[in-house]
Amino acid sequence: MHMYDFNDLFPYKKWRQGQLQIAHSVYNSIIERKILLINYPTGAGKTLPVLIGALKASFENGYKIIYLARTKNQFQAPQRELEKINKKIKEKINFVLLYNRQELCLQKNLQKLPYEEFIGFCAFLRKEGKCKYYPLSSRLSDSNNMQCGDEIMNLAESGDYCPYELTKLLSKNALVMILAYNYIFDPRIREIFTRDFNVKFERSILIIDEAHNLPDIIRNILTRKLRREWISRAIKEIKGYYRGEDRASVISSLRCLYSYLKSLDKKVLEKGFSVLERDFLYNTLPSPTRLRKIGLIIESEYKSMLLFKSSYIRRIYEFTNYFFEYPYSILYAERDYNYAVIKISPIFFEQNVIKPVVESRATIMMSGTLPPLGYYTSLLGLDPVRSRIEELRIPSPLSHRVKLKIVKGVSSRYVERGEVQYRKIAQCIDAIFCKSREGIVMTVFPSYNYMRNIRLYLKSRPLLVEREKSRLSEVVNEAKKYEKVLLLAVAGGKMVEGIEIKRGNRSIINVVVIAGLPIPEPSILTKNMLENISVKVGNRELAWKYVYLSPAVMRIVQAIGRSIRSKDDSSTVYILDERATDEFIISQLTRYGFVPEVVELQALLK
Repeated sequence: MHMYDFNDLFPYKKWRQGQLQIAHSVYNSIIERKILLINYPTGAGKTLPVLIGALKASFENGYKIIYLARTKNQFQAPQRELEKINKKIKEKINFVLLYNRQELCLQKNLQKLPYEEFIGFCAFLRKEGKCKYYPLSSRLSDSNNMQCGDEIMNLAESGDYCPYELTKLLSKNALVMILAYNYIFDPRIREIFTRDFNVKFERSILIIDEAHNLPDIIRNILTRKLRREWISRAIKEIKGYYRGEDRASVISSLRCLYSYLKSLDKKVLEKGFSVLERDFLYNTLPSPTRLRKIGLIIESEYKSMLLFKSSYIRRIYEFTNYFFEYPYSILYAERDYNYAVIKISPIFFEQNVIKPVVESRATIMMSGTLPPLGYYTSLLGLDPVRSRIEELRIPSPLSHRVKLKIVKGVSSRYVERGEVQYRKIAQCIDAIFCKSREGIVMTVFPSYNYMRNIRLYLKSRPLLVEREKSRLSEVVNEAKKYEKVLLLAVAGGKMVEGIEIKRGNRSIINVVVIAGLPIPEPSILTKNMLENISVKVGNRELAWKYVYLSPAVMRIVQAIGRSIRSKDDSSTVYILDERATDEFIISQLTRYGFVPEVVELQALLK
C-alpha cells in the first residue's frame, strides 16, 4: 500500500472548516484504539474526512473499514466520496456495497417472492444445481483486484455470475465494505456475515453513519411481535400438517392466546398501548422447543411440495423464545389499525448486541444531531471510561446563517391543546408565510394528528402536506412548481430527515417553522427508558430532560438542516412553543452553534 498524507487523499482544493480536525481525530482514535463520537452538522461534509482518517490508518496498518448506513439510499454518500478519492490516488481503493441476496438476484421472477420464501427457494436451487449463476467460475480469480462497487453487477451480468456470491469473493480484497446496520447489530445476521465474509472486528474500523438513530434501530431489530392473524394461521397449519401426540394441547394453548389478544383490542384502541403482565403468557405459551420442533415438521412438508416459506408457527416460536430467554424485557400491546399487537422489547441491550462497537479496532459514530454524551452512552449501555470514548463536537460553520427565534405566548402542551391554541398557532404560521419571500416555508409538527388539527385553521395557500405514505420525489417535484409554498411536515418523518430541495446549488427552503416542541409522546418505552437512565445518571430530573427534551432538540436541528445545504443558503427558523426557552433546550441549541432569540407573540403577528 502507498503511504498517503491527509492532503493526498483529499479530492478538493480546500478543506472546509472542521473537516481536517475530523480527519485527524478519526486517525488518532484508530491508532489509540478508541470509540469516537463526532457531531458535525448535516450537509457540512463529515463523510469525506471520516473516510480519509480511516483510510490513512487502514493503509498504514491493513485494517478493513466497515461503513454502516441506515438505508440503501445512504450507501450513495460513502460510495460517491470513495469514487472521488480513487480519481486522485494511484492505488485504487476496492470497496463493496453489500445488499441482500434477493436485491442482487439476476433471476427477476424470484424478486417478487416474500424474502423468506426467496431464501428457501434460492437454497434449494443452489443445492440441486439448478441455478445457472451458481457456483462461481474459477475464471474470476483474475478479477479479484478490480475496483468494487457498481462494477460487480456489470461483471455478474456479463458472466452469468451470482452477484451476491461475487460480492463475497471480491470482499476478500475490499478495503471498505458498505452495509446496513442489521448485518452488525442483529446477532443472528452478524454470525452469518462474519463467517461468510471472514470479518475480524479486532482488525476492523467500524464507521456508523447517522449514529443518533442507533439505539432506536437496535431496539427495532430486537423487538419481537405477536399478531392474532399469525395465531389463527398457525392453528390451521397444525391441523393440516402435524400429527404429533401434543397436537391437541398446542392448539388449545394457541386458542387461549388468540382469545387473550382479542380481549386487548378495546383497551389498546382507547389508550394506544397497554403494559402487560407476564404471568398469563408465562402460563399459556407452549415451550419454545416444542414450537420449533412443530415448525420444522410443517416446513419440511412445505418443502416436499416445493413451497419454500417459513411457517406461522415459527413466528410464534421466535416471539416465545425471546419471551423466555429475556425475562427483563418490556411486554406491551400496541394498536395496529383496529387490532392489538403484542410486542416484547429489550429494556437494555445485552453486551452481545453492542459487542462489535467495543471489540473493533476503533468505532467512529457520526451524526449531525448526536444527543448529550451521558444520555447516548446510557442508551447503548456503554461505559465512557472503560470503553475509551471520546467526543468531538464541532458547531456548524454555517450556523451564523440561521436566525433562530423562539416565540413566547404559544405552546403545544397536551393540557393546553384545543381550538383556542390551534387557532393561535395557525395564525402564527399564516403570519410567517405572509412575510416570507419566495421559496418554501417548511412547517414541522410534533405528530400527524397535531398537524391535521392545525391545518383546519390555516388560510395560507398554496399548501403541500406530508402524509404517512408520501414519496419524497413526489413532494420535491410538486414543491418546485411554485414560487412560494407552505409545506407541512412531521418531526421524525421522511421530509425532515431526508428531503433536499434545491435550485442550482441553493436550498429553496428559506423558512422553517417548528409548530410545537416535538417532544416524544409518553409510552411504555419512554417511561421505562426514564427509569433506566435515572438509575444510571443518578438524577431523575436530568434523565427526564435526556429522554424528552434531547430528542426534541435533535428533531429541531434536523429540521433546520433541511434549509442550510451550502454556504450560500440562509434561513429564518421559528419555534412556536415557549417551552423552548427552557435553560436545557437553549444550552443544547447553543452547543449546535445556534444563537436563539426570544420574541413575543404580538411582535410576530404585527
